Formats: sequence, C-alpha cells, structure tokens
Amino acid sequence: MASRKKSTTSDTASPSLDEWRALYEAAARFHEVAPWDWMEDADVFGVQDPESGEVGYCCIMGALGEHFALAAYRGSRGLAGLWEVRLGPPAEMLEPAEMLALQDCLMASFEDRQMLHARDREIIKSLGLKFRGRNAWPQFRSYRPGYQPWFLTAPEARFLTVALQQALDVAERLYEDPDLLPEPTPDGKYLVRVPKRGDDGTWQWRDARRSPAPFPTGPKAAPPDEKRIGRCKDTLLRTQGILETDFFYSPAPVQENADAPPFFPFLILAADPETGMILGNEMAHPAEIASALPDALLTIFENLEMLPAAVAVQREGARDYLTPTMAALGIELVLVERLRAVEEAREALSEFLSLG
Repeated sequence: MASRKKSTTSDTASPSLDEWRALYEAAARFHEVAPWDWMEDADVFGVQDPESGEVGYCCIMGALGEHFALAAYRGSRGLAGLWEVRLGPPAEMLEPAEMLALQDCLMASFEDRQMLHARDREIIKSLGLKFRGRNAWPQFRSYRPGYQPWFLTAPEARFLTVALQQALDVAERLYEDPDLLPEPTPDGKYLVRVPKRGDDGTWQWRDARRSPAPFPTGPKAAPPDEKRIGRCKDTLLRTQGILETDFFYSPAPVQENADAPPFFPFLILAADPETGMILGNEMAHPAEIASALPDALLTIFENLEMLPAAVAVQREGARDYLTPTMAALGIELVLVERLRAVEEAREALSEFLSLG
C-alpha cells in the first residue's frame, strides 16, 4: 500500500499556480497522445492516490468522437456509480440531477473554448498557456453525488495530475498488449497502478491486480423520534386512508454561497391516491434524506391532524428509511410498483421549478 504523504494544504484550498501548471502539462500530454483512438470507455483500471491511498477507477472517453475525457471514479463508491450508469437505464431516461447523483469522480475533459468558465480561462491566461481548435481546451471538474460539477481543490488537482500520467502509462502499454487489462466486472479484479516512495524521494509505480473494497450501502434509517411519535399517537385522528410518498431530486439547484458548489435538494412529496391532491411537500439536503424523510412525514401528519392506515412507496430506499417510524406509529408500509398521484404532482412541481 502506498505510504501516505501528509498534505501541506487544506483539503478545500484552491490549487497553487505550480499545481495548476503540472495539471495542465499532464493534460496537454494526454491530449497529444489521444489514447481514445484505441481505448474504449469500457476499459477500466485503477490509480492509487499517493496522498490518501484511495483508488481512482479510471476510464478514457472519446472513442465515439463526442466527449474526450479521463474520469477517475473515487473508490468503491465511485466505481459503484460507474457500473450503475452502465447497467442501469439509458442516460436519456434520467433527469440531469439523477445522472449527476451517480457521478463521484474527478474529470479532465477537452472542450471548445466557449465551454470554459471564466475561471478556467483566467487560470490558462495566468499560466501563459495557449490552446487551439475544437475539443482542445482542458477543463477540470470534481463531480460529487447530488452536486453540480465544481472546481478542483488542491488535493484533487494533485491526484488528477497523477491519474492523467498513469493513465497514459496504462494506455500506451495497452496499445502494445491488448490483454493488459482484466475483463471488467463490478466486483472483479482491476489493474491498479500503485505508488511507493523511492530512495530518492520520488514515487515509483507498479502494477497490481486488486478487487475493489465492498460497494457501500446507503445511509441507515434514523431511529424514530419517540416523543414526537407519542404525541402523534395521542392527538391525531386515525383514518382508513392511504397516503403516497416519494422523494426525488429537484431540477433547480441551490447554492448556499459563491464558494460552495450548488447542490440538488431532495423534494419530498405526499399525495392522496384517491383525489390526486398534494398533501404536503418538504425539501431536504441529499446527505440528510434518511432522517429527513420520516421527519417530513411526521410534519405532514401533524399538519393534516390525522394518521393514515397505510403509506405507499415505490422504492426500497424509501421503505427502509420509513420502516422504524411507521412501525412505531402502527402504520402499514406498502411497496408498490407505481405512485400515480405522486407522479402527477412531481411532473407539475418539476415543471414549475424548471420555469422558475
């Protein structure tokens, strides 16, 4: 395993000019070699971060002549997202926020000049660099689930520099040896480039074939709020009705400040399947959905001043998050294939937010 070097800058600090220069030089070399001419998106290999020890699972895009890039997916969580994209529904069937929710990676892409942000152009100018032509201007972004792509931190820039360099090493050897990479499967073995500090202080790299760490599971359900549940049971009217509920990403991102990446909050909806009426809606940060969903349902019950006999959900995640609270309330939790009332309400609400 790589010995870990202590970072000299904050994990959230912006890259220095020297770090930017190293990254742009690595990207320019990568673009010059153009490994997408012989590599496919399906070719996946790992590069271990010398600083953190985490493996970035890399793929090179551009074989179709549309999007030219290197993506390094962070650890087993990033790899799980990559496989979910590949094995799941076609991208065009997903909302943009749903697609971004699967991306946990660093990306170096090559764009037309007009696609670059002003911050990108300022860095290029400050480095005295020039690029010409289509799909030739490097752009570097950090993708995290639930967030819009954002600018790199210093540690991210250093690792992406290493990933570009080691990706070229793998690509050039794959050109000579088409059997270099193992057949890609989600939990199979991957070729991983592993660093070790040499006697001269530089990193020495070797190949290893390793299985990824177990894919992570989602957040666990929050324990029920016993006091609040007790009040609901004592004061709210029990009915024979059914309530539908679901959560989904808002199409409109939220940015808390100019230095923070915009994120897509979850919208939680509850609707009456008989009338189609929206019974309540709440908003939650993506990282807090496991506790926010049962809390939102309690708020909706309190506002309605009644408890339904059953709550219908259509995804296992919603069922898992709600199970402790609904069980404590004595409300049946039903997993169904479709929530028609919630679907209609979602379409109307998403259209309204998109227009806004």
